[in-house]
Amino acid sequence: MTNTVAVKFTLTGDIDFYEEEIGKVILGTDKGYDFLKNQSGVPNVFYQGDLNKFFTVEFIERWATTRAKIDELIDEESEMTMYYEYAYDITKSVSVILVGNKGVKRTEMWKYGEKEALIMHQMRFLQSS
Repeated sequence: MTNTVAVKFTLTGDIDFYEEEIGKVILGTDKGYDFLKNQSGVPNVFYQGDLNKFFTVEFIERWATTRAKIDELIDEESEMTMYYEYAYDITKSVSVILVGNKGVKRTEMWKYGEKEALIMHQMRFLQSS
């Protein structure tokens, strides 16, 4: 393990994902939204007109600790800070919210017709501020 942090999330503490745990980070856009914090649960997102930023992150379940970190992100029901280029620039960060745990895609990887041990998780985050 190289111990190079590729992507960092800050919730109540830091969650570091190393280079071996990240497949890719894709920045995209989607139509507008209103983001309303909810006193008793998951924030509400109401979509409308303009385009806004989404980050799609591909996590590779390399170790058992990777799955635990992914579960922490899924269980977080509030905004979090994402450092999406942490390996290159530790100052680039955005506030994001996971777009529902139904948006989490879990894929088993195959190579030459054989199932590999690694599992990929694709999660979509909406820039909230």
